[in-house]
Amino acid sequence: MDGLQLAARRLAQEATRLTEAVAGLHSAAGLAPAALAADAPGRLGELGRAVHARWTAALDARVREAHAVAADLATTADAVRDAAHGYAGTDHAARQRHPGQR
Repeated sequence: MDGLQLAARRLAQEATRLTEAVAGLHSAAGLAPAALAADAPGRLGELGRAVHARWTAALDARVREAHAVAADLATTADAVRDAAHGYAGTDHAARQRHPGQR
């Protein structure tokens, strides 16, 4: 069951990596309102604020989705780990009942 344990460990590691990557998403991909002319007067400023609001909303949605995927990966890692323990227990019980057989 080493393969299952390895798979569970990798899934858990990727869940952690994804969570860590998402933590810096806003600072890496976020735009200051001024970058979109949101601080400009008139129609240009209105358009800049609207674009900035949509950009921020889209970025927030991607962050939520990434957190959900990370949680799913962690849950899957737990399930694979549980399956590995179950298989190991079954293998042990079978060896006890049938010594000398593989």
